[in-house]
Amino acid sequence: CTSTHLLEKQTTPPKHFTEATLLDAMTSIARYVSDPKIKKVLRETDGLGTPATQAGIIDILYKRGYLKKQRKSVISTALGREMIDVFPEEVTQPDMTAHWEMQLAQIAEGSGALDRFIIRVIDQVTEITASEKAKGNFTASPRLADSKLKTRKKPVDKTYPCPGAECSGRLRRIKGKKGYFWGCTNYREGCRETRPDNRGKPADTVKKSA
Repeated sequence: CTSTHLLEKQTTPPKHFTEATLLDAMTSIARYVSDPKIKKVLRETDGLGTPATQAGIIDILYKRGYLKKQRKSVISTALGREMIDVFPEEVTQPDMTAHWEMQLAQIAEGSGALDRFIIRVIDQVTEITASEKAKGNFTASPRLADSKLKTRKKPVDKTYPCPGAECSGRLRRIKGKKGYFWGCTNYREGCRETRPDNRGKPADTVKKSA
C-alpha cells in the first residue's frame, strides 16, 4: 500500500427488524452476548423461547402495545421503551435466560431439582419486583394476562390556594354540566369560592404555591 484515501461518510443506524429477522435474532441471540460462557449456553439452546413459542411471544408484545408494525418493520413503542427503562438491566439482557437454561440442563441430566429451580425463579422475580416497587418505579396490574407496567410519576399538585378570606382550602378543578370550573375543597365547611376554568387553571386567582 503506497497511498491512502480519506473518505467522508455518515454513519447510519441499523435497520429495523422485520418479523423474520426478529425471529432469527431470537434464535441467534448469542451473537448479541459478549460473555463467552453465556454465549456458549445460548448457542446450544434455542435462544430466547423455542421455535414453538417465539412467534407467540412477538404476538403478545403486539397485543400489549410494546411493539407495532410499520409496513414490514417491527418498531418498539414508547410503552415498550419505557418498560425497558423501568426494569433493572439484568432483566432486559439474555443472560438471565442463559442462567435458567443452564439450570434446566442440570435438571434434564438429573443433577438438579425442578422444585428448587421453580422456587429460585419465583424468589428472583419477587425480589426484583419488590426492589423496583420500593424505588417507586412501577405499578403492575393484578390481572397478569393483561398486565402492563407503567412508570409511577410523582403526583403533581394541581390545586391552588383558595382566595377566600381566612380560608385554608384549595381550589380544585371540577367537571360540571357546562364544562370545567374550580371550587374550594372546604365546600362542606361553608366556603363557596369558585372560579371559571382558564386553560386548565383557575381564572383571576393568586399564584400557585411552591
